[in-house]
Amino acid sequence: MTHNQLSSLTAWNHLMNLQYIDISNNSLTSLAAFKSLIHLRSLKVDNNQITSLDGIKFHKGLQTLRARGNLIEQVDLDGATLHQLTTLDLKSNAITHVANIAHLPALSTLNLENNALTTFALDAPLPTLRYLHLNNNALTALSLHNAPHLHPRPRARHRIDSLSLRDQRGDAPLDVPHLLSRAYEVRKLYLSGNFLADGFHPRIDLLNLQLLELANCGLSSLPPDVGLTMPNLRVLNLNMNALSDLAPLAAVPRLKRVLVAGNRLADPAALVGVLSGWGCLSALDVRDNPVTQGFYAPVGVVVGGAAAGVVALRNNKGRDGEGDGEGEGEDEAGMFVLGDQDAERDARYSARLDMDTRVRRRLWETMVGKRCARVRKLDGLSVAGRKRKEVEGIEGGDGQEEKDLVWVAMAEKGLVKRKGDEKNVVEGGGGEEQQSSQ
Repeated sequence: MTHNQLSSLTAWNHLMNLQYIDISNNSLTSLAAFKSLIHLRSLKVDNNQITSLDGIKFHKGLQTLRARGNLIEQVDLDGATLHQLTTLDLKSNAITHVANIAHLPALSTLNLENNALTTFALDAPLPTLRYLHLNNNALTALSLHNAPHLHPRPRARHRIDSLSLRDQRGDAPLDVPHLLSRAYEVRKLYLSGNFLADGFHPRIDLLNLQLLELANCGLSSLPPDVGLTMPNLRVLNLNMNALSDLAPLAAVPRLKRVLVAGNRLADPAALVGVLSGWGCLSALDVRDNPVTQGFYAPVGVVVGGAAAGVVALRNNKGRDGEGDGEGEGEDEAGMFVLGDQDAERDARYSARLDMDTRVRRRLWETMVGKRCARVRKLDGLSVAGRKRKEVEGIEGGDGQEEKDLVWVAMAEKGLVKRKGDEKNVVEGGGGEEQQSSQ
């Protein structure tokens, strides 16, 4: 019965035994018409003009209620008898206040994304709650101490597996230290799109944190000891900030995927020095930094939150050589990342670069290849095939020297030595040469 002209005046009393109704994309202004349908199990009323949940609060058998894209501003479930409701989805309304959610004793999933909440708290314990979605609100305060069992079931009290607060629209910045003091067992933390005026300064150790997303947060520096607070971090997204130094992260030994595109990293020697300590690194993106200036064609699409004017990337687990069981790819949808490059387009672009830029790019690829042997994706390109052969050709002198003008130029600059010399790549001056060439 979707996409019709049904209104709140439509009579339903003669359909007493209905259990499943989808009446999305109509003209309903209230749920009062369903008051007598006591056998309802599932009700979907997306994209109507509903302003409240009145009329459906006393259906003891209702299990799923979805009312996305309506005009609801207040949700108060005081006195509700929705004892079997497990899923309440109110995404994309205009909700500013939520009260008495704990009156839903079976609630497992609560979706309040794309609303206007400034605070969220459960006024009583709700141990059944497993999934909570609060993206794209205006939150400045969040209390989760009455939801001890957010998915997965915690091994310790108040453990939250995944916490996403991307792109909050409030005037006041998020109080990150307070937030982390309440969610210190978090394994995946998504804070991209929030201006962190005071930076990112966790006051406690985040020993379980494996994925951290801080893209587009206005960061210009990192605390010197930040790496020590996150020793088990696997995936880090710092895209679109103003960072000039990653040295504070040198103490994170297990990093596998690092995204730092769109920052101010300018010293290749210092950067590679940090990278060399990440023995597990398999994917790295340093595009749109001074250190890679001019290396690649301009990126046409940025992937991330809709509020930032970009498009969401669908999950593509393993695209960076991941999919190793750590789970870092499963939440990739919606990350603030640059899209992968097209290898053929890149080959055409790089062939037209001036020789100085081609030398700097080859030197960058070579240094990363030598110091980070496990890297399988660099700056949106697979380090296989052509790019891997280029690196091997430089290091091994495999007979392609005469045909490789870039290699010849590097040899003339003293950056490499020809086959038979003691060393093929001069490591000591690599960073200095790349800087001076810029």
